[in-house]
Amino acid sequence: MTLIEYYRLSNYLQGLGSLLIFFLALVYSRSNSFREIRVIGIYGLVSFLFFLAQKSVSFIDATQYLNIIGDFFVLFETSILLFLYYFVVKNAIIRTTILTIGIIFLVFFTNYLFSDYKGLGSEIRSYRDVSMILFSVIYFGLLLRNPIEQRLFSHPMFWVNSSILFFFSCTFILSLSMSYIAEVLRDDFAIFWAFRNFLRFGFCIAICIGIWKARDLSKRAELT
Repeated sequence: MTLIEYYRLSNYLQGLGSLLIFFLALVYSRSNSFREIRVIGIYGLVSFLFFLAQKSVSFIDATQYLNIIGDFFVLFETSILLFLYYFVVKNAIIRTTILTIGIIFLVFFTNYLFSDYKGLGSEIRSYRDVSMILFSVIYFGLLLRNPIEQRLFSHPMFWVNSSILFFFSCTFILSLSMSYIAEVLRDDFAIFWAFRNFLRFGFCIAICIGIWKARDLSKRAELT
Protein backbone atom coordinates (compact mmCIF):
# COMPACT_ATOMS: atom_id res chain seq x y z
CA MET A 1 0.00 0.00 0.00
CA THR A 2 1.42 3.37 -1.02
CA LEU A 3 1.47 6.39 1.27
CA ILE A 4 -1.35 8.14 -0.58
CA GLU A 5 -3.49 4.97 -0.48
CA TYR A 6 -2.82 4.68 3.25
CA TYR A 7 -3.89 8.30 3.70
CA ARG A 8 -7.05 7.88 1.61
CA LEU A 9 -8.03 4.75 3.57
CA SER A 10 -7.70 6.64 6.84
CA ASN A 11 -9.72 9.52 5.43
CA TYR A 12 -12.57 7.27 4.31
CA LEU A 13 -12.58 5.49 7.67
CA GLN A 14 -12.95 8.70 9.64
CA GLY A 15 -15.76 9.76 7.28
CA LEU A 16 -17.45 6.40 7.83
CA GLY A 17 -17.11 6.90 11.57
CA SER A 18 -18.99 10.21 11.37
CA LEU A 19 -21.73 8.60 9.32
CA LEU A 20 -22.08 5.78 11.88
CA ILE A 21 -22.51 8.32 14.68
CA PHE A 22 -25.28 10.09 12.79
CA PHE A 23 -27.01 6.86 11.77
CA LEU A 24 -27.04 5.35 15.26
CA ALA A 25 -28.13 8.61 16.86
CA LEU A 26 -30.92 8.95 14.30
CA VAL A 27 -32.14 5.40 14.96
CA TYR A 28 -31.98 5.52 18.75
CA SER A 29 -32.64 9.18 19.61
CA ARG A 30 -36.41 8.65 19.61
CA SER A 31 -36.28 5.46 21.63
CA ASN A 32 -34.39 6.75 24.68
CA SER A 33 -34.51 9.56 27.18
CA PHE A 34 -30.93 10.71 26.66
CA ARG A 35 -31.50 13.95 24.79
CA GLU A 36 -27.77 14.52 24.47
CA ILE A 37 -27.80 11.74 21.87
CA ARG A 38 -29.51 14.19 19.52
CA VAL A 39 -26.68 16.67 19.98
CA ILE A 40 -24.19 13.90 19.24
CA GLY A 41 -26.22 12.97 16.15
CA ILE A 42 -25.99 16.57 14.92
CA TYR A 43 -22.24 16.42 15.47
CA GLY A 44 -22.03 13.22 13.40
CA LEU A 45 -24.08 14.77 10.57
CA VAL A 46 -22.04 17.98 10.50
CA SER A 47 -18.81 15.98 10.55
CA PHE A 48 -19.95 13.82 7.64
CA LEU A 49 -21.10 16.82 5.59
CA PHE A 50 -17.72 18.47 6.08
CA PHE A 51 -16.08 15.20 5.07
CA LEU A 52 -18.06 15.25 1.81
CA ALA A 53 -17.07 18.87 1.27
CA GLN A 54 -13.43 17.95 1.77
CA LYS A 55 -13.76 15.16 -0.79
CA SER A 56 -14.90 17.75 -3.34
CA VAL A 57 -11.44 19.31 -3.07
CA SER A 58 -8.85 17.83 -5.41
CA PHE A 59 -5.90 16.77 -3.23
CA ILE A 60 -2.54 17.21 -4.91
CA ASP A 61 -0.76 16.44 -1.68
CA ALA A 62 -1.76 15.73 1.90
CA THR A 63 -1.24 19.29 3.17
CA GLN A 64 -4.19 20.44 1.07
CA TYR A 65 -6.40 18.99 3.78
CA LEU A 66 -5.54 22.15 5.70
CA ASN A 67 -7.86 24.52 3.86
CA ILE A 68 -10.76 26.81 4.68
CA ILE A 69 -13.22 23.88 4.81
CA GLY A 70 -11.19 22.20 7.52
CA ASP A 71 -10.90 25.51 9.40
CA PHE A 72 -14.67 25.98 9.48
CA PHE A 73 -15.09 22.38 10.61
CA VAL A 74 -12.95 23.26 13.64
CA LEU A 75 -15.39 26.11 14.36
CA PHE A 76 -18.48 23.91 14.08
CA GLU A 77 -16.89 20.99 15.93
CA THR A 78 -15.81 23.15 18.85
CA SER A 79 -19.20 24.89 19.05
CA ILE A 80 -21.22 21.66 19.01
CA LEU A 81 -19.05 19.87 21.57
CA LEU A 82 -19.06 22.89 23.87
CA PHE A 83 -22.84 22.93 23.59
CA LEU A 84 -22.88 19.23 24.46
CA TYR A 85 -21.04 19.92 27.70
CA TYR A 86 -23.26 22.92 28.40
CA PHE A 87 -26.26 20.62 27.91
CA VAL A 88 -25.12 17.79 30.20
CA VAL A 89 -23.54 19.91 32.95
CA LYS A 90 -25.97 21.61 35.33
CA ASN A 91 -23.44 23.59 37.36
CA ALA A 92 -23.99 27.33 36.72
CA ILE A 93 -20.32 28.28 37.12
CA ILE A 94 -19.15 25.62 34.66
CA ARG A 95 -21.90 26.59 32.22
CA THR A 96 -20.80 30.22 32.37
CA THR A 97 -17.21 29.10 31.77
CA ILE A 98 -18.29 27.09 28.74
CA LEU A 99 -20.10 30.10 27.28
CA THR A 100 -17.08 32.32 27.95
CA ILE A 101 -14.69 29.87 26.29
CA GLY A 102 -17.07 29.62 23.32
CA ILE A 103 -17.29 33.39 22.87
CA ILE A 104 -13.52 33.79 23.16
CA PHE A 105 -13.04 31.05 20.59
CA LEU A 106 -15.45 32.77 18.18
CA VAL A 107 -13.52 36.03 18.49
CA PHE A 108 -10.23 34.16 18.16
CA PHE A 109 -11.47 32.31 15.07
CA THR A 110 -12.74 35.51 13.44
CA ASN A 111 -9.37 37.16 14.01
CA TYR A 112 -7.63 34.09 12.58
CA LEU A 113 -9.93 34.04 9.55
CA PHE A 114 -9.09 37.60 8.54
CA SER A 115 -5.42 37.54 9.43
CA ASP A 116 -2.76 37.51 6.72
CA TYR A 117 -0.81 34.68 8.34
CA LYS A 118 -2.92 31.67 9.23
CA GLY A 119 -0.20 29.24 10.24
CA LEU A 120 -2.13 26.28 8.72
CA GLY A 121 -4.78 26.53 11.44
CA SER A 122 -2.46 25.38 14.22
CA GLU A 123 -3.69 28.08 16.62
CA ILE A 124 -7.41 27.40 16.35
CA ARG A 125 -6.91 23.64 16.49
CA SER A 126 -4.76 23.94 19.59
CA TYR A 127 -7.43 26.13 21.23
CA ARG A 128 -10.07 23.53 20.38
CA ASP A 129 -7.96 20.68 21.75
CA VAL A 130 -7.22 22.45 25.05
CA SER A 131 -10.91 23.37 25.48
CA MET A 132 -12.04 19.79 24.91
CA ILE A 133 -9.39 18.38 27.26
CA LEU A 134 -10.37 20.90 29.96
CA PHE A 135 -14.10 20.20 29.90
CA SER A 136 -13.74 16.45 29.49
CA VAL A 137 -11.58 16.37 32.65
CA ILE A 138 -14.10 18.58 34.47
CA TYR A 139 -16.96 16.33 33.39
CA PHE A 140 -15.10 13.24 34.58
CA GLY A 141 -14.72 14.89 37.96
CA LEU A 142 -18.45 15.56 38.13
CA LEU A 143 -19.25 12.04 36.97
CA LEU A 144 -17.05 10.44 39.61
CA ARG A 145 -18.43 12.65 42.38
CA ASN A 146 -22.04 12.01 41.43
CA PRO A 147 -22.15 8.67 39.62
CA ILE A 148 -25.45 8.27 37.79
CA GLU A 149 -24.84 4.57 37.26
CA GLN A 150 -23.37 2.09 39.69
CA ARG A 151 -21.39 0.77 36.76
CA LEU A 152 -19.63 3.74 35.16
CA PHE A 153 -19.03 1.83 31.93
CA SER A 154 -22.80 1.62 31.44
CA HIS A 155 -23.23 5.38 31.28
CA PRO A 156 -23.38 6.74 27.69
CA MET A 157 -21.55 10.00 28.42
CA PHE A 158 -18.67 8.07 30.00
CA TRP A 159 -17.86 6.67 26.54
CA VAL A 160 -18.46 9.95 24.75
CA ASN A 161 -16.38 11.90 27.24
CA SER A 162 -13.60 9.29 27.23
CA SER A 163 -13.38 9.45 23.44
CA ILE A 164 -13.18 13.25 23.53
CA LEU A 165 -10.44 13.25 26.17
CA PHE A 166 -8.40 10.57 24.39
CA PHE A 167 -8.69 11.96 20.86
CA PHE A 168 -8.03 15.62 21.60
CA SER A 169 -5.21 14.78 24.00
CA CYS A 170 -3.54 12.84 21.18
CA THR A 171 -4.13 15.52 18.53
CA PHE A 172 -3.00 18.41 20.74
CA ILE A 173 0.70 17.80 20.04
CA LEU A 174 -0.05 17.43 16.33
CA SER A 175 -1.99 20.71 16.36
CA LEU A 176 0.87 22.54 18.08
CA SER A 177 3.49 21.23 15.65
CA MET A 178 1.32 21.27 12.52
CA SER A 179 3.06 24.24 10.87
CA TYR A 180 6.50 22.73 11.47
CA ILE A 181 5.51 19.28 10.17
CA ALA A 182 3.77 20.64 7.07
CA GLU A 183 6.56 23.04 6.12
CA VAL A 184 9.72 21.22 7.20
CA LEU A 185 8.61 17.57 6.88
CA ARG A 186 6.28 18.21 3.97
CA ASP A 187 6.65 14.78 2.35
CA ASP A 188 5.86 13.06 5.66
CA PHE A 189 2.81 15.13 6.54
CA ALA A 190 0.41 12.55 5.07
CA ILE A 191 1.69 9.98 7.60
CA PHE A 192 0.87 12.24 10.54
CA TRP A 193 -2.53 13.19 9.18
CA ALA A 194 -3.40 9.56 8.38
CA PHE A 195 -2.51 8.65 11.96
CA ARG A 196 -4.84 11.41 13.12
CA ASN A 197 -7.62 10.03 10.88
CA PHE A 198 -7.24 6.53 12.32
CA LEU A 199 -7.42 8.02 15.82
CA ARG A 200 -10.58 9.84 14.82
CA PHE A 201 -12.14 6.62 13.56
CA GLY A 202 -11.51 5.09 17.00
CA PHE A 203 -12.98 8.24 18.55
CA CYS A 204 -16.14 7.77 16.46
CA ILE A 205 -16.43 4.09 17.42
CA ALA A 206 -16.22 4.96 21.13
CA ILE A 207 -19.01 7.51 20.66
CA CYS A 208 -21.09 4.86 18.89
CA ILE A 209 -20.61 2.60 21.92
CA GLY A 210 -21.96 5.45 24.05
CA ILE A 211 -25.04 5.72 21.84
CA TRP A 212 -25.54 1.94 22.14
CA LYS A 213 -25.27 2.18 25.93
CA ALA A 214 -28.00 4.83 25.90
CA ARG A 215 -30.20 2.41 24.00
CA ASP A 216 -29.55 -0.35 26.55
CA LEU A 217 -30.36 1.93 29.49
CA SER A 218 -33.58 3.09 27.86
CA LYS A 219 -34.68 -0.51 27.31
CA ARG A 220 -33.93 -1.31 30.96
CA ALA A 221 -35.95 1.72 32.07
CA GLU A 222 -38.93 0.56 30.00
CA LEU A 223 -38.84 -2.89 31.66
CA THR A 224 -38.83 -1.50 35.20
